[in-house]
Order: sequence, then C-alpha cells, then structure tokens
Amino acid sequence: MSADESIRAATRALQAGEIKLCLSLLDAVLGERNGSHEAAAHFMKGLAFEYGGDDVEVDLSKAARHYRHVVHLVGDEDSAPLLYLARVLLKMGGVPNGASALKAISAASEIKWSPEVDLAFAEYHESVNKDYHAAVGSYLRAALRGRFSGFFGASRVMRVQGHVVRAAFIDVVRVMLGPFIFLLIGRNARRSFWS
Repeated sequence: MSADESIRAATRALQAGEIKLCLSLLDAVLGERNGSHEAAAHFMKGLAFEYGGDDVEVDLSKAARHYRHVVHLVGDEDSAPLLYLARVLLKMGGVPNGASALKAISAASEIKWSPEVDLAFAEYHESVNKDYHAAVGSYLRAALRGRFSGFFGASRVMRVQGHVVRAAFIDVVRVMLGPFIFLLIGRNARRSFWS
C-alpha cells in the first residue's frame, strides 16, 4: 500500500473511530520516512491520541508530542498546528502548559491573525489567567469576524462575571444575527477553537 493510500485509509479509520487501525497505518507511513506525508501522519496521530477511541485511551501528552512534530515540520507556513498544540496544552492544564499554550497562540498570531487565534486567546484568558475582561474582548473579536462560538463564549464569561443583562443582550444579538452570519459565511461560522 502506498503512502497516499495509507493516509486515506487512516483518515477513514479515524473518522470511523477505529483508532488502533488508524495508528498502525500511520506508523507504517512514518516508517517509510516519506517527508511529504510525515506532517499529515503526525497530525492524524495527534488527533487520535487527543480524542482516543476503541481501546486507545486519550493521551494528551502524546497528542502534544505529535502536534509539536507537525509544528516543526510545517514551520511558519501555517498557524493551525500551533493552535491544535495550544488546545491540547490547555486541556492538560497547569502553569507550565498554560505558558506553553500562550507561546503557541502568540506564534500562531504572528503567522496569521485569524478568528481562531482570537478564540484561542479567549480560552487562554478564561481558563488559565482568569482575565475575564480580556476573554470577553477576544470572544467578541472572533464573533465580529464571523465565528458564532465567539458569541457563546462571551455570553458564558459575562455570566461568570455576574453580568447577566449583558450576557442576555449578547444572546439576543446572536439569535438575531445568526441566520445572516450563516448565510454570509456558511460553515466557517461554526468553526471554534475546540473543533
């Protein structure tokens, strides 16, 4: 089986939740030392360990290791691997992981500032340093750039702060603008930091 076929089969296995099969196919791809498929294989292994599945436990440290490989291989061409790494580090918790997550998010913002970067900063501010004002600002920036999850995040953080009326206002705006956002930008509106 060629590396392309193995990657396609591993993708189907990952989508079907057959994580063991996916990992074995990806190990075969990585064993070939084919540089053109190495980043994809490490990325998929990161996903497999992040979400787990059939007899494969979630292992966030392995997921982070594979995402770091992708970051190293891709370099500064794409910010997405840095955001995946940041998400796993935030899930792992702890001060060192939070600092590493902030470093990854900052590096992603230098490559390309996207709404997903705003969502990542918001999640960092909400969960690690508890700077709710900065979290709301980042969520609202993401919402203004068309990410529906920015509305949900801003509303949630406002409720935590005790600003129930402001949160209700954000919810009303979200309900009123939602159909227009989905019509204008489609699937991109549903993307979030955690997806």
